[in-house]
Amino acid sequence: MVDTDTAPALLAEALPYVSTSAMMAAWDDKTEQRKCVSDLRDRITALLDSGGWMPIETAPKDGASILVHCGGDLQAVCYWSTSLWVSKGGAWIYEECRSDTVELEPTHWQPLPPLPKG
Repeated sequence: MVDTDTAPALLAEALPYVSTSAMMAAWDDKTEQRKCVSDLRDRITALLDSGGWMPIETAPKDGASILVHCGGDLQAVCYWSTSLWVSKGGAWIYEECRSDTVELEPTHWQPLPPLPKG
């Protein structure tokens, strides 16, 4: 796993290498390849421009805690849940003191930073 502090620099460094010419030989369908490479470049550029925030649609839904942005100044650590008590087929859950839960509607997310060492 890449350290979240160094990920933007690594992505910026890798961006020039994501080129159509570098990958053409390995793919038979050149039109599909060009589209995939273009989409990848766009996603990397968007990630770099966003300061690490990604659209919530791309967030993991495996129960892992993530940092979310819900508009305005609201940010929270939450996770995706499909438990029976969730109102829809699944929801982003923020737990307040483990006794109360709140369903959030975030727009963006990013991984949590690594824990401090020591």
